[in-house]
Amino acid sequence: MWRPRKPWAYASEPCGPARAEPGTGTRNELIFDRETYRYLGERRVVTAAAAGGAPVGTVLTSSALLKVSIADGPPALS
Repeated sequence: MWRPRKPWAYASEPCGPARAEPGTGTRNELIFDRETYRYLGERRVVTAAAAGGAPVGTVLTSSALLKVSIADGPPALS
């Protein structure tokens, strides 16, 4: 279950659920805007230094959704 890192988490700070992967020593976090619930991105964080291969809290990967658009159909292939 996801819990905020800080007890004073502000409404404008991103938040989201996380899924721990004990075998890899990491956790995948989905990040959403607290006010709009818009998906912003995700990241993988080390939770166990020995299994994760880096210090606890290290962000291994991250991605951000930069643009969303609606189209009438698929793009033309050239």
